[in-house]
Amino acid sequence: MRFTSSLIALGSLAACVFAQDSDISTVVSRFTLAKIPSDIGIPFNPSYLISATYDFNDWSSFLFQSGSSIKASEMFASPHFDFYGAGEDAYVGPYVVAIVDLDGGASGQVRRFLASDYVYNWRTGALETAFDGTPGGAPIKYYTNWTQPASTSRAHRFVFLAFKQSPTFNEQRLVTSSTPTANWSLSSFANATGLGQPVAGLFGLVS
Repeated sequence: MRFTSSLIALGSLAACVFAQDSDISTVVSRFTLAKIPSDIGIPFNPSYLISATYDFNDWSSFLFQSGSSIKASEMFASPHFDFYGAGEDAYVGPYVVAIVDLDGGASGQVRRFLASDYVYNWRTGALETAFDGTPGGAPIKYYTNWTQPASTSRAHRFVFLAFKQSPTFNEQRLVTSSTPTANWSLSSFANATGLGQPVAGLFGLVS
């Protein structure tokens, strides 16, 4: 479903790039205004704030607030993620992170990124490769690697969601490195793999 009717309203909320979300209720309101929970088919009641950072080089990077307008050309590097407001008592992991383009497919979503085995480092806030013993030092497993999106004349909703990883997630074969990314359903995939509802999310308007 397209969201043209919501785009004008979102314009008044558009945040500046080089910022990050700071309030869960505001993120939820922006998700609702952009019709993301209804269009993606997953309730959105997050516990944490998440940021996605794109590095230009060793000394320059950007992150964004939910609802920000972003140029596709700024998203060439694979993003890295951090939780905010989680604290040292938060669930350590593992986590699954998915990025979907809600407006890129003719009859479904486009899967832009999918990876598992992220672990939360409460000292830095980063979602990263597990360190030894937490849990088992497993590396991040990439099912769909990030690739830079093409520029478009109409903004697409790119949605970033983090889920608590189900115990048997890495046994799934619904998505592999060779599975087509177009006409995908994140909600069906989440149900089939026991991911439940996302614990954090943000989105950008990419063109």
